[in-house]
Amino acid sequence: RLEHRLQALALPGCVRAASMLLSWRQPLREHRACCLPFAICNTCCVLLSVPPTMCFGWVIASMGDVAAAASSRRQRKAQLKARRTAEAQQESSHSGKQEELSFASERRLWLLALATAFDRSAELQHLGPLIWRFLDDQPREIRLASVRAVPMPGGDFIRSTIVRDASMRSPSADGATARGVAGSADVASSAGTCSRPAADVGAGTWDAAAVIVGEVLRFVQSAESRESWAIACAVNTELVILDNPRPLFRLQGHTFPVTCYAECGDWRATGSVDTTVRLYQDDRLVREYSSYEWSEWTGTMYLGHTTTVSAVCVTEDGEVASGDDFGSVAIWKPDRTCRMMAEALPGAVKALLPCRIRDDRMVLLAGSSGGRLSIIEWEAAAPLHSSDVRVLVSGGGVLAMTQASAPREGDDRPEIVLVACARGLLRVVMEVPFEVQEIATLPWEAAGAYFAYGDRYVVAWQGSGAVAVLDAWTGRLREVRNFRPSDNPEEYLAAVTLM
Repeated sequence: RLEHRLQALALPGCVRAASMLLSWRQPLREHRACCLPFAICNTCCVLLSVPPTMCFGWVIASMGDVAAAASSRRQRKAQLKARRTAEAQQESSHSGKQEELSFASERRLWLLALATAFDRSAELQHLGPLIWRFLDDQPREIRLASVRAVPMPGGDFIRSTIVRDASMRSPSADGATARGVAGSADVASSAGTCSRPAADVGAGTWDAAAVIVGEVLRFVQSAESRESWAIACAVNTELVILDNPRPLFRLQGHTFPVTCYAECGDWRATGSVDTTVRLYQDDRLVREYSSYEWSEWTGTMYLGHTTTVSAVCVTEDGEVASGDDFGSVAIWKPDRTCRMMAEALPGAVKALLPCRIRDDRMVLLAGSSGGRLSIIEWEAAAPLHSSDVRVLVSGGGVLAMTQASAPREGDDRPEIVLVACARGLLRVVMEVPFEVQEIATLPWEAAGAYFAYGDRYVVAWQGSGAVAVLDAWTGRLREVRNFRPSDNPEEYLAAVTLM
């Protein structure tokens, strides 16, 4: 009876076989579905199917356990790797001692290598430093420009720039004493003479810790040699470029103070608080760009800048691009009209760099204080790529950019752009999809940065006088010094370069 009830419920075959096994034990007269040999055959099939079924279930369960264990191990490895990476970045950002190889330490290593090569012979005492003198291509000095507000008669203040040179080869830890022919006492006392024009600074050299009227904008490479640097200084409504410290150029014409400067060959561009951009060839004014109204059936709008111009760049063909404190980017045409980027960057535009990528297209890299890095097509002012570098460990507000050494002819490697941010150094691969890579992390958050020796070194500084020098190729931290400008709390470090 049990067999018939189970068949009526349409249960699986294994249950039906079990029911037949039970029915086999009943008297022969009660068998209605099958004979005794058939029942024995079914019973044997059921018994033989038990071990394979159990083995298959055990295999499935074992595979599940193995997969769970492997997933657990992968998670533990990922957590351990993330913890080790975070610890390494924290150690590098706070101490930097493991990655630091100072210029003085490198000199000692070279002399030790020369001593080993010459088997410590007596001639090495004079020959080793002579060989190192020819091999040495590292910076010897650092040039610092600090700005202070000097009171004038009548209660007004005027900004002045103090230029000092200091040695980078000193083994001292802080290097706080700046070298000067006149000495630090004379430097401090010379602040009262800063009311004289920049052209009357004197015929001496920067070593005398010259005091200049106006606010320094940046250091520029001198026309005399690669190891000589001039200074671009905003003096009221004009920009004066001084070299050692003769005035080379006076760029005049703005109605308000100059805020930014860029040059390429004999082309020079300036931006100002008056919202205009001016293009010069040497010191001759070529073109002035200003905002204008643009009207169509959709309405009227202003194109150009309506606030202080904070960054400017110029190409080798004399084309100009500029950015302002509102994050707007304008690419100017020779007819004094412009193409505007549709979406403004967060924060003030701090750095602009024209670059030509592999397909011979001209693009513009724009970086803002809000941590946005955008790549813009020059002809259409259309964004090709945008990255928020604030989320990166070596990111933050963009301070400076430079194009790395161009690949040799026949080299298929894409162009590289180096970007100095407030917290470190980044590398941008100028090929679709425009990858942003982290190179190094600074020991503190910087207020300014500058690329020296082309793309060899990046110098970052704080207003208080802390200076860090990194190898831009490898990201190795070379020097960390504290060049305190003076005891005047109003004086701050504004520009630094290597000599």
